[in-house]
Amino acid sequence: MLADAARVESGKLYIHGGGWDTLWVPTLPVVHPTLAVAVVMEIGWNEAFRSVQLGVDLYDEDESIVLVGGRGLMQIGHPPDSTPGMSFLIPWQSTFNGLRFEREGMFSFRVMADHEELARLRCRVTRIQMPMLPGMGGLPGSGPIEASEA
Repeated sequence: MLADAARVESGKLYIHGGGWDTLWVPTLPVVHPTLAVAVVMEIGWNEAFRSVQLGVDLYDEDESIVLVGGRGLMQIGHPPDSTPGMSFLIPWQSTFNGLRFEREGMFSFRVMADHEELARLRCRVTRIQMPMLPGMGGLPGSGPIEASEA
C-alpha cells in the first residue's frame, strides 16, 4: 500500500493517509514531500529462523529504474505464542522523502525480499490543469508546489 506515512511498532503497522495510487500535480517536475510503501508479509513456519534482505525500488513505465530505495536486513523467528505449523504476519515499511518526479506517467514501487519480487505498487503521476478564475491574476492556490494524492 502507498501512504502518506507508515510506521511499524510492536509488530503493528500504523498507516496515515493510505490506499491511494495517483499523485495529481500542477506542474512538472514536482517533489513529493513524503510517501511510504507498506506491506504485510505472511511467513510460513518453515520460513523462519533466517535473515531476509528487504528493499524497495521505483521503476518507470518503461521498466527502467528511477530510484534505488531503502534496504534492510530482517531477522525472522517465530512469535512467542506460536505453535508448530502456523504462519504469522510481519509488517514492513519504507519511507521516501523529497521524491522527485520529472514527468507524468505510470511508475511502480517494487518490494523485494532476497531479490524476489513480493509486491508491485502502482503510482500514477498526472498533471492537472488548473483553470484561470475570472478577475484573478494567477492560478488558484498558487504558491509552493507540492504533489497531492488521490
